[in-house]
Amino acid sequence: MSTLANLRTLSELSSWQAGFFTTAQATTSGVLPATLTRLLNAGVVTRPQRGVYRMTAAPANEFEHEEIFATWLATDPQTPATERIAYNPNEAIAAGPLALKLHNDPILHLDRYDFVSAKRRQTNNPKIHYRQRHLTREEVTLARGIPAMTIERAIADLVELNVDLSTIEAVAESQILRGVTTGTEINKAITAALPNSDSTDVQDLIHNLENLWVSR
Repeated sequence: MSTLANLRTLSELSSWQAGFFTTAQATTSGVLPATLTRLLNAGVVTRPQRGVYRMTAAPANEFEHEEIFATWLATDPQTPATERIAYNPNEAIAAGPLALKLHNDPILHLDRYDFVSAKRRQTNNPKIHYRQRHLTREEVTLARGIPAMTIERAIADLVELNVDLSTIEAVAESQILRGVTTGTEINKAITAALPNSDSTDVQDLIHNLENLWVSR
């Protein structure tokens, strides 16, 4: 395949993936790893992480979200992103703090990338943490091109992850003030995710969120 044909193939491959493609996707499309190395050395593509490339000419996005998208692509490098965005409980679904970052949370800091899936997953990537959870269709949405927990389910997930409750309240308040959810909807998600919780702290959180919503 000529250089022009290779570039055309990679451009088409990456056009629906924010400029990204994986080594596996390129190989399946007929672009050899040696070609990718030449294009990398020539500055035509970049390699943000092992097995994931990005076309240099692709429009830039916020760096943090680019890194998240590249990491998500690497969780299933063979499959194009367009085939992964429909609801599928077995997909790698952004959870907790990661999902909330995709929902424009300004408070949480990402120490790792949390994904949940109905099927058991493993990884050697220290940045990725998998948990086995079966999410319903109503608990999953698409955020910046990635399947992710809804805002409400992600906040409930913070409770499951034992995040400091004052931090959770601040995160919830931020989303409520943006007008994208309500305290009532968040509390429904918390109650559904933790139906047997009799923790006083969790009940106080629920009470505070209800009052916050009423005050707004």
